[in-house]
Amino acid sequence: MNWKEYQNQVASIFNSIGASTTIEKKVEGVRGIHEVDVFVELEKFGIKMIWICECKYWNSAVPKEKVLALYEISKDVGADKAFLFSESGFQSGAVRAVNNTNIVLASTDEINEIIKNNLFEHQLLFYLKDFERIKSIIKTSWIDDNFNFNPLSNLDFDKSVLIDGNLMYLTLDIQKVLNGQLPIILRGVNSESKKCDTMHEVISTLSDFHSEAKIVVQELLVSIEKEKENIKKLRNNFCENSHSLIGSVERQILDNIDNFDTQVWETLKYLKLVGSNADNLNQISRGTLKIQFRKTMQSLIDNVYPYLTENKVCQKEWELKKDLVKKEIKDLENIGEY
Repeated sequence: MNWKEYQNQVASIFNSIGASTTIEKKVEGVRGIHEVDVFVELEKFGIKMIWICECKYWNSAVPKEKVLALYEISKDVGADKAFLFSESGFQSGAVRAVNNTNIVLASTDEINEIIKNNLFEHQLLFYLKDFERIKSIIKTSWIDDNFNFNPLSNLDFDKSVLIDGNLMYLTLDIQKVLNGQLPIILRGVNSESKKCDTMHEVISTLSDFHSEAKIVVQELLVSIEKEKENIKKLRNNFCENSHSLIGSVERQILDNIDNFDTQVWETLKYLKLVGSNADNLNQISRGTLKIQFRKTMQSLIDNVYPYLTENKVCQKEWELKKDLVKKEIKDLENIGEY
């Protein structure tokens, strides 16, 4: 075998796990362009990985300097892992130099086991990340956008806290596995505990627990979205009726109305609608929305309510008051978090 065939052999190993490889690829880094013996692109478990390989088909052990050079290249191009291949071994300084780096020293006979372990690690990281994502979704049901404890009114709070707690322990156990702790006992959202003696058992169990967690959180999301839609509807009704109240008051105090009493009754009708919307919205809104709703309500009380039964008011005075209220209503309408 010559060094070209050695590169092809290394590339075929990575191709066998579904990776895309390029031999002698020029890769642009931050500080310059580097030619990489084998460039590997792989996507597994929703994670994209870039690996680079340096192939030394020598008759002597690879020295420390080659490890350090590869490490600098991997940093410059942003590689997730860098593999240094040799069939003649590595000097002791080279072995010590890879500590706490992303460099892997290997022969072609060893690499399959190393790759398998790296893929296990990436799969564990995928589950860890996604369980954390699910936990964050659950927490939105009782933590508002101002990070205050404020559960949605239709929430089964005890159940959601139990789910969150189980997922917390599961993520802690995944971190233990990443640190090499086996055997380990894992527990899912609703499942019984399961002892795992090998990495294969851990991955299989986590796959089942992940499917279970996705179903549970999807059910919770339906409940969350239903409540948010209800809050949004109440917010929109409140704003619409507030605009109608302002318009009715304006006709009452600025137009020449023959039947003043009739117009007052119309104003009071909208006042009643605003009040009903306000009671409901105040009860179930939370976070920024609740804060802005209360500001809007106070502005209505201060700037519109004093004119509910008035007949004639200075237009300049009214325009000033009206603009203050409409600004608060607009701010309420623009809030996207419920």
